Amino acid sequence: MQVLLALIAIKRSRIRIFPGLDCSEPGLARLGRLLLPVTAGGAVTQLNLLVNRILASGLPEGTISTLSYAERIAQVPLGLLVTAVITVSYPAMSRAFAGKKYGDMQDLVNTWAGAVLFITAPVALALALLSYPLVQVLFERGAFSSDAAGATAGALFFYSLGLPFVAWSRFLARVFYTCHNAGVPVLIGMAVAIINIVCCLFLVKIMGACGLALASAVSAAAGVLLSLACLKFKTGIVFGGPMWKKVLLISAATTVAAFAMTAASTLVGGSGKNGQCGNLFYITIVGCAGMVSYMFAARALRLEEAALITVMLKKAKSFLGWD
Repeated sequence: MQVLLALIAIKRSRIRIFPGLDCSEPGLARLGRLLLPVTAGGAVTQLNLLVNRILASGLPEGTISTLSYAERIAQVPLGLLVTAVITVSYPAMSRAFAGKKYGDMQDLVNTWAGAVLFITAPVALALALLSYPLVQVLFERGAFSSDAAGATAGALFFYSLGLPFVAWSRFLARVFYTCHNAGVPVLIGMAVAIINIVCCLFLVKIMGACGLALASAVSAAAGVLLSLACLKFKTGIVFGGPMWKKVLLISAATTVAAFAMTAASTLVGGSGKNGQCGNLFYITIVGCAGMVSYMFAARALRLEEAALITVMLKKAKSFLGWD
């Protein structure tokens, strides 16, 4: 699907593709130098997964599956939403850096980082508050019992807490790539892996599988702090006062959404009633209450990300021919 969409965009831009490989192209060697650290960073990420699986293997049977199912749900918004925002932001930041417009570059980093947080904060809230009925709808059938659903929902709750930090970490890694500092994210990834291992060893004894999920959230938050510190040291690019104001306003809007979802849950009468259809109804009502209240709060607080997301959706509709 990704290749198909790319081909559609290429055709509309009237770009012709010719097969072949020119080894004398200077950009090819530069690409290779940048690609090696990126590949190493992927290996570090896999190390975190391996550590989690090893520690989970010492817990009660089914823990590895519990973590796998919970992480799979948490990865959906990262793949569908966050990746799209990061992809859109990359060309503009690259142009600003290549043109040595470092002030514009910092403004773009603040703008797109705000967009990433604006998207992931309400999604994380929804996954946390709707974790149990969501897992029931998706997986509870056959050998997947209500106890397994409860364990998976618990892990999903803690994974969702780290969702904004994971998204920010991915975005900040792209900022490093834009600044031609591809090796720094690898070093940060190694530090995050160490933090994750330490947190896992400590929390798994207290919280079991939920401790492993919480360790991932804590290490992701540490990764964001390390990325910001390294960005400031290496490039001078760092979140300014307006960005931290956005963080507070988005947090306020998310809090409003949390109250709205809690009120809607109380009115509906809670989840887990009337089987799958009841859970679907509950997720729809409570989720819509949260998202609508979040957008209204964002508009009331004059968050520019609300308008930015609206423009992006209109562009996506136009691109797909849904106008």
